[in-house]
Amino acid sequence: MNTAAEADIVRDSLRGEILESFAADVELVRLWIESANSVCVLYRRMSDGDQLIGRRIRFPPHAMNDDPASTGVDAAQDMAEPLGALVEHARPSEGVLWVGIPKADPLPSIPDTPPAPSCD
Repeated sequence: MNTAAEADIVRDSLRGEILESFAADVELVRLWIESANSVCVLYRRMSDGDQLIGRRIRFPPHAMNDDPASTGVDAAQDMAEPLGALVEHARPSEGVLWVGIPKADPLPSIPDTPPAPSCD
């Protein structure tokens, strides 16, 4: 499987897992493919109020060997969990609290596209 197809699978499985399993806990605001090896997401955890959180999910490797869908599912589960120690190294920028992105890496550019579908 080529990596562009993997990015589609990761994005789609993350969206599906949030909408099916975590819609009561996580509001998916925006979800996009950044590159053939990364997907980015903006979301809010209901328990954190209006705080907009951003993450970059990089792959491979995948959560389970050669299974891009597992990476999306794993990322969705992480998004539903409290940020915990990730807050200590979070990088706030333009209203987004970016977590899990090393200091040496540039922050993602948020595309000008419609927001992710809601679960309504």
